[in-house]
Amino acid sequence: MQNKRNRLFKTLTTVVIAAALALMGTVPSFAGETVYEGAGEPPDATATSICVMNAANGDVLYEKNAHKKRDPASVTKILNLLVCLDTLNFDETVTVDKTTTGEGSTMQLANGETLKIGDIAYGMMLWSANDGAEYLGYLCARQKGGDGEMGTFCDMMNAKAKSIGAKDTKYNNPNGLNPKEVNNVTTAYDLALMVKEGMKSKRFREIVSTRQYTIPKTNKHKKRIMTNSNRCLWSDEIYAVAKGDKKALDKYAQAYRSNPYNYIDESVDDELARDIALNQAKAAAKYMYKPCCGVKTGYSSTAGDCFAGVAQKGNTTIIAVFLNSAHTSTKFKEAKKFWKYGFDNFQNYTAQKASDFQYEMKVKRGTLREIELGIPENLCITALKKETPSETVTTEVELTEEKPMAPIDKGTVVGQLVAYKNGEKIGSQDLIAMESVGKGGPLSYIGIADEDVPKFIIIVVLILILLLLLWAYIRIQRRNRKRRRRRAERRAAEAEAMKHGSAGMPPGSMPYDSAPSGSASSGSAPYDPAPRSSTHHSSGASGARQRTRTTSSHERPTQRVTYNNLPRETATYDREAYENATTDMERVRARYNLDERASHEPAHGKSKKSKRSARKRRKKARKDN
Repeated sequence: MQNKRNRLFKTLTTVVIAAALALMGTVPSFAGETVYEGAGEPPDATATSICVMNAANGDVLYEKNAHKKRDPASVTKILNLLVCLDTLNFDETVTVDKTTTGEGSTMQLANGETLKIGDIAYGMMLWSANDGAEYLGYLCARQKGGDGEMGTFCDMMNAKAKSIGAKDTKYNNPNGLNPKEVNNVTTAYDLALMVKEGMKSKRFREIVSTRQYTIPKTNKHKKRIMTNSNRCLWSDEIYAVAKGDKKALDKYAQAYRSNPYNYIDESVDDELARDIALNQAKAAAKYMYKPCCGVKTGYSSTAGDCFAGVAQKGNTTIIAVFLNSAHTSTKFKEAKKFWKYGFDNFQNYTAQKASDFQYEMKVKRGTLREIELGIPENLCITALKKETPSETVTTEVELTEEKPMAPIDKGTVVGQLVAYKNGEKIGSQDLIAMESVGKGGPLSYIGIADEDVPKFIIIVVLILILLLLLWAYIRIQRRNRKRRRRRAERRAAEAEAMKHGSAGMPPGSMPYDSAPSGSASSGSAPYDPAPRSSTHHSSGASGARQRTRTTSSHERPTQRVTYNNLPRETATYDREAYENATTDMERVRARYNLDERASHEPAHGKSKKSKRSARKRRKKARKDN
């Protein structure tokens, strides 16, 4: 009986607690958790929605209801800051010309107050100033065009959310206030993506990691000291005070008392103020976590306690988002637990640095033959702490098209750089064109890019020159072969002539030291080559007619000699030229008088018919040669 009562009591207690939490907005989740394969047991948590993410690549290390839509309260301001960073110049000075909300936390912006946009951004993120968030939204909407309607700015925030993959986010105001009903909805996963995007910006990191910021005195206010509501941010001073450093306590107590937002009355003596500061430092030290880098807290009756934070240790950065935690202190404690869990179980391995990546892709029909590809961010892989990823992780380039068609604009995604672990895909990064390439000219259709046209022309010209030189060489060689053949034929003809003639004389010729047969001076007088004159008389029927001709008294007899491929001509012998000849060709010319054949024709000449026959024979001989 007692056991039944105990079970009934436990059941009723559970129902009552669940109902109370539901009325408070802190609805516990009984949904299953998702734990990274191979990781250890995650810590317990009270938040309804949790997302723990590797900031380098977006891998979810742990999640609970991470995609469930919830009210983010002031965590809304993260997306507000992202849009402001894209739109506004934080160093610009502005004069407030619009009345802003006074609900919730404010930085007390006043109409006509002049200050920097960056000062307002610090007030929004550190002090969670709702009026600052509203005025920044007004400035962004006005920058885009129009009167600065808040609906325009909300559209800008929602568009930014979609661009980074936050598909379940829809905001209707810039600060997360929900006076009557829920205006803004998002998920823990979407908020983690927003933080991941923000951490890429140096200005974002500077703002969210600042523990305390002082807005200088303006024309409407004294200086304002803005303390970050993120208790996880580390402070060496507070840590020293909590550990009992008296000098640090004196300095901290003085600064703590001078801050009007700590509300220490002037009537409080210094000793009491020191005790208050010491207790505050000890309480703050419980939540501080040295690797913490920011980001934003939030609370509302409909959202509960919310927190999105980042911690970094070595090259591993972990994002932790908690929506609808049980208490303000609880969300910071749980964040520390999950950060430690992440650093104990995981490591971030850079498979490929963006700065070191080099790859060239061939392009079809473009002004360029190939273009350089790159990756926008490092290709990072989540690995378990106990693993050695350098031994198991490889990368491969996977193009959408092996050789895409031009034109291609700079920044166009053309493929992926994929990381594999033992053959299994574990991560990827987009491959983008690092330069633009336009459509090529006519030669690009045969595979010659515009940049290669000058080289192509030079190569074509060189080839033509080489072909021309080769043609000339072949022509010269043919001519030389013909000349050598003719020379050989002439030598053969000479040898044939000498074979049938007297030694050293052409056939039918006589030595100069002997007279022709029948000569009166034969054998007694030397041979006189000089011509002699003789007069021949003849008479005809009509009367006497005298004919005189001059001829050599010892004219050399002539003999027709046949040469190979040469016409039969009268050859005469010039002994003096023959003896003075230095080459075989000169001797042949001297013995056969080849160059002066026409001058040795008989005085009375040839008939036209014999001349034509001679020309035909010479022409035929040239053709045969």
